[in-house]
Amino acid sequence: MPRRRRLAPRAAGEGFESLLDALAPEDAPDPALVRLQRSWRTTMPEAVARAGTPVALRDGVLLVACRDATWAQELQMLERTLLDRLAAAGIDGVTAVRTRAGGDR
Repeated sequence: MPRRRRLAPRAAGEGFESLLDALAPEDAPDPALVRLQRSWRTTMPEAVARAGTPVALRDGVLLVACRDATWAQELQMLERTLLDRLAAAGIDGVTAVRTRAGGDR
């Protein structure tokens, strides 16, 4: 019996992303937001990813719900950096970031 070659280990997140992509409905309300939400934790620095969650994307404006007002202000000041990280990750179409404290997180 021929021996099967083992593949290099992959991060568990990669497998989950592939599974989610396969299971995601094609007619999701906003596929761009879904992709952005899935990649948020790997695209952003850990502290930023924990402090805010993308909740809406309309006309290129990303709304991020933050755990408190301090983080909302901090992320707003980091807007250019956040946009650059999204673009570097291949997430196109986001032209501005707006934040809000509390709410849907």
